[in-house]
Amino acid sequence: MDKDFAREHGVRVGDALAVTFPGGRETKLTVGALTDQDAPEGFGVEGGLFLGLATVEKYVPDGQDSAVYVNAASGTDAETLRERLEKTLDPYPQVQVRDQADYKELIRQQIAVMLYLVYALLGLAIVIAVLGVVNTLALSVVERTREIGLLRAIGLGRRQLRRMIRLESVVIAVFGARCSASRSAWSGASPCSRCWRSRA
Repeated sequence: MDKDFAREHGVRVGDALAVTFPGGRETKLTVGALTDQDAPEGFGVEGGLFLGLATVEKYVPDGQDSAVYVNAASGTDAETLRERLEKTLDPYPQVQVRDQADYKELIRQQIAVMLYLVYALLGLAIVIAVLGVVNTLALSVVERTREIGLLRAIGLGRRQLRRMIRLESVVIAVFGARCSASRSAWSGASPCSRCWRSRA
């Protein structure tokens, strides 16, 4: 049992706890040891309670193992152990042998996939924003044909006209970016503030 969990619930080594397993079977188990980590390091298993395989097989006979951890015997090389495990598990292609380095690489790949998805969404948002600005400018030019013609008639050059339209596009883009950033910051801060007040 995790020592923090034990301290919060007033549990000590040797105490008997009532346990209810999936399926409704109940029993009392004795706390044999306390650990300073709430999960096996590097393998991401949540929870601060650890049971022996014999106990689980007895009270949850139809349960399926999602992970099995192996400790190397004294004097056994890690590479040798891995080779033997892989050879033993050859008939079971759905089972994979991983050490902590493999598990970290798996988590890194999963995070990378999520980051790529976020980047794709950001790129799509940028494309939509650019199209919106272009559409706004195009409508602005089409609707102001007479105004532009008047400006050209009184001496406005083509270069000055292009500069004016570019400045308008910059103003529209900056204004939209500031509005969206303010809106995003307000939307993100409001749930956090409500959550903080509810905890307080």
